Amino acid sequence: MKFRIMSARALGLVMALFAVQSMHGQAFELTVENDTDFEMQELYAFSNGEEGTGPNRIEGNPIFPGGNTTISVHADDAYVLAVDSDGDRYLVRDVRPAEERLVTLSLDDLSFNGFDGESGTGEGGNAREVQLVNETNRRITGVWYRKSNESEWTEISLSNPLEPDAAAEVMLSRAASPDVIGLRAEDEDGDIYTKTDLELAELGTVRFSFDDLQW
Repeated sequence: MKFRIMSARALGLVMALFAVQSMHGQAFELTVENDTDFEMQELYAFSNGEEGTGPNRIEGNPIFPGGNTTISVHADDAYVLAVDSDGDRYLVRDVRPAEERLVTLSLDDLSFNGFDGESGTGEGGNAREVQLVNETNRRITGVWYRKSNESEWTEISLSNPLEPDAAAEVMLSRAASPDVIGLRAEDEDGDIYTKTDLELAELGTVRFSFDDLQW
Protein backbone atom coordinates (compact mmCIF):
# COMPACT_ATOMS: atom_id res chain seq x y z
CA MET A 1 0.00 0.00 0.00
CA LYS A 2 1.35 3.40 -0.98
CA PHE A 3 0.78 6.56 1.03
CA ARG A 4 1.07 10.07 -0.37
CA ILE A 5 2.17 12.81 1.98
CA MET A 6 0.55 16.15 1.25
CA SER A 7 2.72 19.22 1.75
CA ALA A 8 1.75 21.71 4.45
CA ARG A 9 1.10 24.34 1.79
CA ALA A 10 -1.21 22.07 -0.21
CA LEU A 11 -2.99 20.93 2.93
CA GLY A 12 -3.51 24.55 3.96
CA LEU A 13 -4.95 25.37 0.54
CA VAL A 14 -7.38 22.46 0.71
CA MET A 15 -8.47 23.41 4.23
CA ALA A 16 -8.98 27.04 3.20
CA LEU A 17 -11.06 25.98 0.21
CA PHE A 18 -13.14 23.70 2.42
CA ALA A 19 -13.68 26.56 4.87
CA VAL A 20 -14.87 28.88 2.10
CA GLN A 21 -17.24 26.26 0.75
CA SER A 22 -18.53 25.53 4.25
CA MET A 23 -19.09 29.22 4.95
CA HIS A 24 -21.03 29.64 1.71
CA GLY A 25 -23.27 26.72 2.50
CA GLN A 26 -23.63 27.43 6.22
CA ALA A 27 -26.95 28.75 7.43
CA PHE A 28 -27.24 31.62 9.90
CA GLU A 29 -30.19 32.78 11.97
CA LEU A 30 -30.97 36.42 11.14
CA THR A 31 -33.47 38.44 13.16
CA VAL A 32 -35.34 41.14 11.25
CA GLU A 33 -36.94 43.85 13.38
CA ASN A 34 -39.70 46.19 12.16
CA ASP A 35 -38.94 49.68 13.46
CA THR A 36 -41.61 51.35 11.29
CA ASP A 37 -45.30 52.08 11.84
CA PHE A 38 -46.29 49.76 9.01
CA GLU A 39 -46.99 46.04 8.83
CA MET A 40 -44.43 44.11 6.79
CA GLN A 41 -46.15 41.49 4.67
CA GLU A 42 -43.23 40.29 2.55
CA LEU A 43 -39.60 39.61 3.39
CA TYR A 44 -36.75 38.45 1.15
CA ALA A 45 -33.04 37.78 1.70
CA PHE A 46 -30.71 37.35 -1.28
CA SER A 47 -27.14 37.74 -2.46
CA ASN A 48 -27.34 40.15 -5.42
CA GLY A 49 -30.69 39.86 -7.17
CA GLU A 50 -29.18 38.49 -10.40
CA GLU A 51 -31.22 35.29 -10.02
CA GLY A 52 -34.16 36.89 -8.26
CA THR A 53 -34.78 37.53 -4.60
CA GLY A 54 -36.32 34.15 -3.85
CA PRO A 55 -39.49 33.25 -1.93
CA ASN A 56 -41.32 35.40 0.60
CA ARG A 57 -39.88 34.34 3.97
CA ILE A 58 -42.95 35.39 6.01
CA GLU A 59 -45.86 34.23 3.84
CA GLY A 60 -48.99 34.62 5.98
CA ASN A 61 -47.00 35.78 9.03
CA PRO A 62 -46.58 39.57 8.81
CA ILE A 63 -44.14 41.49 11.00
CA PHE A 64 -46.14 44.04 12.97
CA PRO A 65 -44.72 47.44 13.99
CA GLY A 66 -42.26 46.90 16.82
CA GLY A 67 -42.18 43.17 16.13
CA ASN A 68 -39.52 40.88 14.69
CA THR A 69 -38.99 37.52 13.06
CA THR A 70 -36.03 35.19 12.63
CA ILE A 71 -35.15 33.65 9.27
CA SER A 72 -32.42 31.34 8.04
CA VAL A 73 -29.97 32.88 5.56
CA HIS A 74 -26.61 32.15 3.95
CA ALA A 75 -23.36 34.01 4.54
CA ASP A 76 -23.53 35.72 1.13
CA ASP A 77 -27.10 37.00 1.55
CA ALA A 78 -26.11 40.67 1.56
CA TYR A 79 -29.57 42.17 0.96
CA VAL A 80 -32.80 42.15 2.93
CA LEU A 81 -35.92 43.44 1.16
CA ALA A 82 -39.27 43.99 2.90
CA VAL A 83 -42.63 45.12 1.51
CA ASP A 84 -45.23 46.73 3.77
CA SER A 85 -49.03 46.71 3.62
CA ASP A 86 -49.03 49.81 1.38
CA GLY A 87 -46.65 48.20 -1.12
CA ASP A 88 -43.69 50.33 -0.09
CA ARG A 89 -40.32 48.61 -0.22
CA TYR A 90 -37.48 48.71 2.30
CA LEU A 91 -34.03 47.58 1.18
CA VAL A 92 -31.10 46.99 3.54
CA ARG A 93 -27.71 46.51 1.88
CA ASP A 94 -24.37 45.19 3.13
CA VAL A 95 -25.91 42.65 5.48
CA ARG A 96 -23.27 40.38 7.06
CA PRO A 97 -25.08 37.36 8.54
CA ALA A 98 -21.84 35.75 9.72
CA GLU A 99 -21.02 38.82 11.83
CA GLU A 100 -24.26 40.57 12.65
CA ARG A 101 -27.48 38.70 13.43
CA LEU A 102 -29.91 41.64 13.60
CA VAL A 103 -31.35 43.79 10.79
CA THR A 104 -33.61 46.71 11.71
CA LEU A 105 -36.05 48.03 9.11
CA SER A 106 -36.69 51.78 9.31
CA LEU A 107 -38.05 54.56 7.12
CA ASP A 108 -34.43 55.33 6.14
CA ASP A 109 -34.47 52.07 4.17
CA LEU A 110 -37.34 53.05 1.86
CA SER A 111 -36.43 52.09 -1.69
CA PHE A 112 -38.04 52.97 -5.02
CA ASN A 113 -35.62 51.22 -7.36
CA GLY A 114 -37.95 48.84 -9.20
CA PHE A 115 -38.22 45.67 -7.08
CA ASP A 116 -41.43 43.82 -7.76
CA GLY A 117 -42.84 43.05 -4.33
CA GLU A 118 -45.63 40.83 -5.67
CA SER A 119 -43.31 38.29 -7.23
CA GLY A 120 -40.43 38.80 -4.87
CA THR A 121 -38.00 39.48 -7.67
CA GLY A 122 -36.65 42.41 -9.52
CA GLU A 123 -38.46 43.36 -12.71
CA GLY A 124 -37.84 40.56 -15.16
CA GLY A 125 -36.44 38.50 -12.26
CA ASN A 126 -33.18 40.46 -12.11
CA ALA A 127 -31.61 43.50 -10.52
CA ARG A 128 -28.19 45.08 -10.64
CA GLU A 129 -26.27 47.22 -8.21
CA VAL A 130 -24.60 50.21 -9.84
CA GLN A 131 -22.20 52.75 -8.41
CA LEU A 132 -22.85 56.39 -9.29
CA VAL A 133 -19.91 58.80 -9.12
CA ASN A 134 -20.19 62.60 -9.17
CA GLU A 135 -17.20 64.00 -11.07
CA THR A 136 -18.62 67.52 -11.26
CA ASN A 137 -18.12 70.34 -8.76
CA ARG A 138 -21.87 70.58 -8.15
CA ARG A 139 -24.00 68.61 -5.72
CA ILE A 140 -26.26 66.09 -7.51
CA THR A 141 -29.70 66.18 -5.94
CA GLY A 142 -31.62 63.72 -8.10
CA VAL A 143 -31.05 60.75 -10.41
CA TRP A 144 -33.51 59.00 -12.77
CA TYR A 145 -33.40 56.12 -15.24
CA ARG A 146 -35.57 54.83 -18.07
CA LYS A 147 -35.54 51.89 -20.41
CA SER A 148 -34.79 52.53 -24.05
CA ASN A 149 -38.40 51.93 -25.12
CA GLU A 150 -39.96 54.23 -22.51
CA SER A 151 -40.47 57.98 -22.45
CA GLU A 152 -40.97 58.53 -18.74
CA TRP A 153 -38.18 58.62 -16.17
CA THR A 154 -38.21 56.63 -12.92
CA GLU A 155 -36.53 58.25 -9.94
CA ILE A 156 -33.71 56.45 -8.17
CA SER A 157 -33.86 56.95 -4.42
CA LEU A 158 -30.76 58.64 -2.99
CA SER A 159 -30.46 58.66 0.79
CA ASN A 160 -28.50 61.92 0.53
CA PRO A 161 -27.46 64.33 -2.25
CA LEU A 162 -24.36 63.15 -4.08
CA GLU A 163 -21.55 65.52 -3.19
CA PRO A 164 -18.73 66.39 -5.64
CA ASP A 165 -16.24 63.51 -5.97
CA ALA A 166 -18.57 61.26 -3.93
CA ALA A 167 -20.04 57.88 -4.89
CA ALA A 168 -23.23 56.01 -4.01
CA GLU A 169 -24.50 52.51 -4.70
CA VAL A 170 -28.04 52.07 -6.06
CA MET A 171 -30.06 49.06 -7.20
CA LEU A 172 -31.56 49.15 -10.69
CA SER A 173 -34.23 46.77 -11.95
CA ARG A 174 -33.29 44.78 -15.02
CA ALA A 175 -35.86 43.82 -17.61
CA ALA A 176 -35.40 40.75 -19.77
CA SER A 177 -35.89 42.98 -22.82
CA PRO A 178 -34.74 45.63 -23.42
CA ASP A 179 -31.52 45.66 -21.46
CA VAL A 180 -30.50 49.19 -22.49
CA ILE A 181 -31.23 52.19 -20.29
CA GLY A 182 -30.57 55.90 -20.00
CA LEU A 183 -29.58 57.79 -16.87
CA ARG A 184 -30.36 61.37 -15.95
CA ALA A 185 -28.98 63.46 -13.08
CA GLU A 186 -29.84 66.94 -11.86
CA ASP A 187 -27.52 69.15 -9.81
CA GLU A 188 -28.31 71.82 -7.22
CA ASP A 189 -28.40 74.50 -9.94
CA GLY A 190 -31.00 72.60 -11.98
CA ASP A 191 -28.52 71.55 -14.68
CA ILE A 192 -29.23 68.19 -16.29
CA TYR A 193 -26.69 65.46 -17.11
CA THR A 194 -27.70 62.53 -19.30
CA LYS A 195 -26.24 59.23 -20.41
CA THR A 196 -27.87 57.09 -23.10
CA ASP A 197 -27.62 53.57 -24.52
CA LEU A 198 -26.11 52.03 -21.40
CA GLU A 199 -25.94 48.23 -21.36
CA LEU A 200 -27.35 47.42 -17.94
CA ALA A 201 -25.78 43.96 -17.87
CA GLU A 202 -22.33 45.55 -18.18
CA LEU A 203 -22.80 48.47 -15.82
CA GLY A 204 -20.59 48.66 -12.76
CA THR A 205 -19.72 52.31 -12.27
CA VAL A 206 -21.37 55.32 -13.93
CA ARG A 207 -19.54 58.63 -13.75
CA PHE A 208 -21.38 61.92 -14.25
CA SER A 209 -19.16 64.74 -15.54
CA PHE A 210 -19.58 68.06 -17.31
CA ASP A 211 -19.26 66.14 -20.59
CA ASP A 212 -22.76 64.81 -19.87
CA LEU A 213 -24.39 68.25 -19.56
CA GLN A 214 -27.58 68.52 -21.57
CA TRP A 215 -27.82 71.84 -23.42
